Amino acid sequence: MKTRIDGVDVEIADKLEDFKLLINKEKTDDSPLPRNIAIEIKNVYFYIRCIEFLHERTGHDKTPLIFRGHKNSDFSLTPSIMRSDQKLRPQSSDIDKYEEKIMFEFQRHARPFLDHLPREDVEKWEWLALAQHHYLPTRLLDWTYKAGTALFFAVDDSIYGYNRFNTNPLEGDDCSCVWAITPPNEIDIPTHDNPSKITDVYTYTPPHIAPRITMQQGCFTVHPSNYCNDLHQWIKGTRVIFFIKQENRNSIKSGLHSIGINRATLFPGLDGIANQITETIRRAY
Repeated sequence: MKTRIDGVDVEIADKLEDFKLLINKEKTDDSPLPRNIAIEIKNVYFYIRCIEFLHERTGHDKTPLIFRGHKNSDFSLTPSIMRSDQKLRPQSSDIDKYEEKIMFEFQRHARPFLDHLPREDVEKWEWLALAQHHYLPTRLLDWTYKAGTALFFAVDDSIYGYNRFNTNPLEGDDCSCVWAITPPNEIDIPTHDNPSKITDVYTYTPPHIAPRITMQQGCFTVHPSNYCNDLHQWIKGTRVIFFIKQENRNSIKSGLHSIGINRATLFPGLDGIANQITETIRRAY
C-alpha cells in the first residue's frame, strides 16, 4: 500500500514479512529521492525485531543507522532555525543573518556559566552544538545511534517533550514516529571550519559537551542554509518510518522502562531522576 508523507510516496508494510520484502526490494527508478518505507509499531518486542533485521541487513562492518524519534509523524526533517510557515520559507541569507545574531548573543551570555570554553580550532562547531543542547534554534538536527532512545522520545510526554499531536497522514490518526536512515558523511571540520558555509548535509558527532549527549549516544546532521530548497535528496537509499498510534504509546513506554530506557537513564542528574519518580508515582494513583 502506498500513501504520501512529507511530500513523497511512502510504502506501508502491514507485517514483518512484508517489511523485510520491501526493505530488500531494489529501487526501480532514477529519482534522487529516497525510498520511504513505513510500518506500525505496537510493542517494543516488534520494534526490536525490525531493528535487528535492519542491522543484520546492513552488517556491523558498515555505517550504522541513525534514528530520530518525534511526537508528530507529519514532522519534516528540517532544523529548527529553518522552520517557518510552509508558504513562506526563509531565504538562505535570512538564515545566515539570524544565526549570526543569535549565536553572538548566546556566546555573550553563556560564557560566565561555562567551566570550559569551546576549543579555538573547532570553536564555531562546538558553540553550535552547545547552543543546540540548550534549545537555541540552529542548523543542527538531533539524532541518535540508539534505536531505543529514539523510540523513547517518540512516545514520551514529559517536560522534555511536547504534549500535542498532529494528524498522521499514514493512517488518519494521531501518531508518533521514529525515522531511521543511513547517516550522511561525517563532516571534516578542518576542511569546513564554518558551519554556515557548507553546501551539503553532513553528520556531526560533537565532543562530550554534556552527559545527556553521551548517555543518549547523540549525533547531529548539519544542514546548509539553502536546505529548504532540497529537503529529501540528501537521504541516501531508504528512509524507514516506524509509526506509533496514540493508544499504544503508554504500553511501549512501559516496555522501554522494563529494559532500562527511561528519563532517569537518558537524562543523567537529579532532573531526570525527579521526573522519572514523579511519573512512576503518578501512575500508581
